[in-house]
Amino acid sequence: MDVARVTTKTITKGVLSSALMASGLVGVQILTTDEWLWNAAPTHAYGLMIFAFFALVLAGAVWKLPKYALVGAVLLAVIQFAAMTARGDDSGLIHRGASWSAAE
Repeated sequence: MDVARVTTKTITKGVLSSALMASGLVGVQILTTDEWLWNAAPTHAYGLMIFAFFALVLAGAVWKLPKYALVGAVLLAVIQFAAMTARGDDSGLIHRGASWSAAE
């Protein structure tokens, strides 16, 4: 096997694993310290819990099952993006024409 190829794969795994670990740990930090989140939007907190869990699991899976972990990381990113851009209950925002502003 080519040394450069192994190094590139190892670096890629390290970067992906580090990014997923950071994402999961930031999610855990928010869940443990943000009382407002739990009071105002408990369903969002539970969603964040699920995303943080999968990020941490995928961070470890990158080293054991890299192909599956890569697909999982891409799926996690797409699902997170869709969840963040979905127009659900709008979390206290009022629609005024073409823009959104905080409820008064």
